[in-house]
Amino acid sequence: MQRIESEAINGAPFGNGRRKLEVDQISHLAEALRELYNLLEAYAPAWYTERERDKALSALQLLE
Repeated sequence: MQRIESEAINGAPFGNGRRKLEVDQISHLAEALRELYNLLEAYAPAWYTERERDKALSALQLLE
């Protein structure tokens, strides 16, 4: 199975500097994030501002 290396959010590394994630794990994360994004777009809670939307879109683009 193919492995890729990923750094933590905000550039802070995990453990020894890098954490290996399986490609299928990243695919699963992307799918879950996409579903959450779609729910936020559909229901648009009051706290869901343009700032949060931009952050969610940016995260989705990183995983796709």
